[in-house]
Amino acid sequence: QFQVIGQSQKALKTGQEDWLATSKFFGLHVDAQGETEAGYVLNLKLYKEKELLLETDAKLSKRSPLVIKGPQVGGGQLLLVLVVQ
Repeated sequence: QFQVIGQSQKALKTGQEDWLATSKFFGLHVDAQGETEAGYVLNLKLYKEKELLLETDAKLSKRSPLVIKGPQVGGGQLLLVLVVQ
């Protein structure tokens, strides 16, 4: 069973945009570094309130959504899902 605790949708026009998706306790900062033939190169930072939990670089394409397993939250597991449409 899944529960959406926050979501954000952003149109990438130049491939250089950045945005923040937030919920009550977590924030995901997504910094698009540019577009390649394989998809987008992203820098991701996951915050719990103001504490940085994770920083990583990743590639995201239409054929390959990105799923990140985050920390335990209450009685469940935080999952971050990034998709190119």
